[in-house]
Amino acid sequence: MQRLERSQTRAELAIEVNKTEAQLTQIQKLGQLAKQKMITANLRLVVAVAKKRR
Repeated sequence: MQRLERSQTRAELAIEVNKTEAQLTQIQKLGQLAKQKMITANLRLVVAVAKKRR
């Protein structure tokens, strides 16, 4: 792997990880969904802990 002076294009990244650009898009969408679920779950936990400490 070589260092670039710029960000990789989606095509370059796809080649590097041996996936198609469509597969990368799907992976990115799944990652964003997982991140949102984690944020929501964490917020629920924070609220639950805050309620118990009242």
